[in-house]
Amino acid sequence: MTTFSRTTFNAARYRNFRPTYAPALYDLIYCFHAENGGEFLDAVDVGTGNGQVAEALSEKFEKVHGTDRSNIMLSHAVQKPNIDYRETPAEELPFADSSVDIITSGQAFHWFDHPKFFEETKRILKPQGTLAVFGYSYAIVVGNKEASNIIYDCGVNELGPYWEPRISILNNFYRDVSFPFKNVQWHFSHDELNSDNIGSVSPLPFMEQDMTLDHFETFIKTWSSYANYREKFPDAEDPIERMARKLQEVLGLKDRDMETFKMQWPSVLVLAENDK
Repeated sequence: MTTFSRTTFNAARYRNFRPTYAPALYDLIYCFHAENGGEFLDAVDVGTGNGQVAEALSEKFEKVHGTDRSNIMLSHAVQKPNIDYRETPAEELPFADSSVDIITSGQAFHWFDHPKFFEETKRILKPQGTLAVFGYSYAIVVGNKEASNIIYDCGVNELGPYWEPRISILNNFYRDVSFPFKNVQWHFSHDELNSDNIGSVSPLPFMEQDMTLDHFETFIKTWSSYANYREKFPDAEDPIERMARKLQEVLGLKDRDMETFKMQWPSVLVLAENDK
C-alpha cells in the first residue's frame, strides 16, 4: 500500500495545497493528440488522486473518467457533471477495448507496474490514441539558488530515506522506463533536464506559482516522505517547519502569510501514440 492509500493520509491538504499544471503542458498534449487525428470524446486520468488533472481535461473532453486505487484520495476529488471516478489500480482499467481517446497520468506514473499498465493502455486506447504521462521533481525558487538548495537538501538528504523507492523513477524524469511505442515525444520544462537531448524544452513553464511561505510549507507537508517521517517520529522536531524557517531567513520574508515568491517545478511530459 502506498502512503496516499492510507486512511491516515491528509487528502484534503493534498487537494488544497498541491500546485497545478500550466496551460503550456496541456497545449502540448492537445496538439499532439490532434495532429494524430485524435478525438476529444473520452479521457481517462489514471492515478487521478483528487481529480486535479481530470478537472482540466473536463474543459476539453466530453467525458472524463478518473481512476485511482486510493479511496481516501477519491473521497476528496473535484466534482463536475462530466467527470466520474472509479477505485481501481492502474493495471486493471475497467474500460472496453479501443474505447478511449486519451490516457493521462500526472505525478502518479512512477507508482505503476509499467509493463501491465502499458498492456492496458494499448488495449483500451483507440488506434492512434494518446498516452500522456507527466510529473515534477523538487521545487525551485526562481532567481534564488540558495533557497532552492534548502528545499532540495530537505527532500533528498533529510527526508530522502522516507520516500518510497520508486520515487527515483520520477526524479530521473522517467528515463528509466522504456515506452513500447514507435511515436514517442519527450518535453521538459528546463534546459538542464534535457542534457542528453532526448526531447525538447518548453519556452514556458509546465508548473509555476506565486506562493506565500505558509502555503509552500503546507504543500511540502503533502510529500509522502513527510507523512512517513512523521508516522515514524511523531515527537521529533518537524523537518518541514525547520526548512521553512531557513527559507524565511534566506528570502528575507517578514510576513509568511502575505509576501509571495515565485516557484517553479522541473517537469517532464512524455507523449506516445498508440500504434496497435
